[in-house]
Amino acid sequence: MPCLLLVGCAAPEPRLDPIPFALDASGIQLLDRPQRVDFGRTDHSALSATEKLTGGSVRRQGVCANGGSYALFEGGVALHFVDGNFVGWARGETNGPIQQAGRACVKA
Repeated sequence: MPCLLLVGCAAPEPRLDPIPFALDASGIQLLDRPQRVDFGRTDHSALSATEKLTGGSVRRQGVCANGGSYALFEGGVALHFVDGNFVGWARGETNGPIQQAGRACVKA
């Protein structure tokens, strides 16, 4: 009687190369192509796209005191969501002010 042995191991998730982008008043503009990640996109779509842009996964997620939620990525970019839609972003600069556009998240 033949025997089949399956062995598997999980390899670490590969880190993606970041894609150049700029944060603007309507969302996120890719700098080397015409695509955008605009406010109003679903949270799933915006999160997936931003993981590709930043070259990493979400570092932290939480709930906003004023409703909705946020996801913080490598490099300090945070996306804000309300009712499953991308509604704003913020980025803290080292030793500088926080930049933001759209609806802001007040952290709980």
